[in-house]
Amino acid sequence: MNKSLQKGTIAIAISVLMLSIVSIISISIYSLMIQQIRASSQLGHSVVAIYAAESGAERCYLDYRIYGAVTCLYANTTLDNITDATYTFTPPFDGSSPIISVGNYLGTNRRIEINW
Repeated sequence: MNKSLQKGTIAIAISVLMLSIVSIISISIYSLMIQQIRASSQLGHSVVAIYAAESGAERCYLDYRIYGAVTCLYANTTLDNITDATYTFTPPFDGSSPIISVGNYLGTNRRIEINW
């Protein structure tokens, strides 16, 4: 009887050990998946931010070419179709320096510089 009790104790100990190993592996895989999901959503935000920065730079260049504006008329502007996307100019455009436009979308910033 003592031997069967000892076998049962060993079986429970091995089962707990195996369950712990499987749990650790599962938690590790879950953690990696969450990081990948966050990175992929940041990639989407990055694309919108770069488009916002590009739109701002093109708008500033258009103002300069058509209206002769030495300052960008539409600085700190929200894009029409995406209310969370904005662009700003740094430093203020003076007509001869490069246009530097920063796009922002949900906390992700991307910067574009145009020289001509």
